[in-house]
Amino acid sequence: MRPLDRQIFETAEQYELSPARIHLLEEFYSSLPQIADNSPFYAMVYCLCEALYGPRVEVRSISLDDALSSTALSSAPEDIHLPTVMRRLENRYRLEDELLQAVADGNRTRLHQLLHGTDINMAVEPRLADPVRNIKNYCIVLNTALRKAAQYGGVHPIYLDDLSRTFAARIEQLPTTTDAQKLISEMSDEYCLLVQQYSAIGCSLPVQTAMLYVRQHLAEPLNLRTIAAVLNCNPSYFSARFKKETGQTLTDFILQERIRLAANLLLTTRLQIQTVAQHCGFLDANYFSRIFHQTMGCSPTEYRKTGRSLHVS
Repeated sequence: MRPLDRQIFETAEQYELSPARIHLLEEFYSSLPQIADNSPFYAMVYCLCEALYGPRVEVRSISLDDALSSTALSSAPEDIHLPTVMRRLENRYRLEDELLQAVADGNRTRLHQLLHGTDINMAVEPRLADPVRNIKNYCIVLNTALRKAAQYGGVHPIYLDDLSRTFAARIEQLPTTTDAQKLISEMSDEYCLLVQQYSAIGCSLPVQTAMLYVRQHLAEPLNLRTIAAVLNCNPSYFSARFKKETGQTLTDFILQERIRLAANLLLTTRLQIQTVAQHCGFLDANYFSRIFHQTMGCSPTEYRKTGRSLHVS
């Protein structure tokens, strides 16, 4: 499985890789093959059991963390009561609709209410005998639906693709249904957070491109002229357009994204303050600390110690 961003940053610091070249490390990890399919292992077990117990042997995969008794496995299916089935399906579809709408709106408060007030098992239809494989399949479908909901919420696909692939790999590694339920909550929250941070509804393609370029080059020198040159447009014209569409100047946006990245690195990595500053485009650690304090109300060291959640207006 691809390492977490904090692990990549810490590895880069360990081997003194400059922030401008960290993308090489990310590309290396992305190129490594992943073994996410357990089917070869199961095939080996089936062959072994067939050799030991004969061709009529029946092999089932059961997780020790799942409450499945031998009685439940062997019992006959319940009689179908149509009104009950209809109500259960209506509730499940309504829950999913509300969940996706909360993500598209970037409404994490509503999202957390839905996740904490509902039994996730209600949304998972038991279609397979293996409960882990069953909920994995549901997670795969939900991952796609959440990705589309975030896209409808104004998030560019370039932010969604990497997150979707990361979750797809993690889904296949799930050992129990309990872990799957935790991942469902994490997936929903991460996609909702993307909408909060990266929604570009109402922004033109040049402005979206500029925002994306800034976020991908925070370790490098950035200003109005460099961005305008990338877009091949007049600096004054683009400055006015960016302010009109986003409500803030390009300079303010660059600073906001640098502080946002710094806050995230401080909370999720053990990088030195100097290294965090370099990753965020600040060559002087003292200047970085001063700007961070002005924006966040405390020093980088204090922010890391308190472990406060990120809030950059």
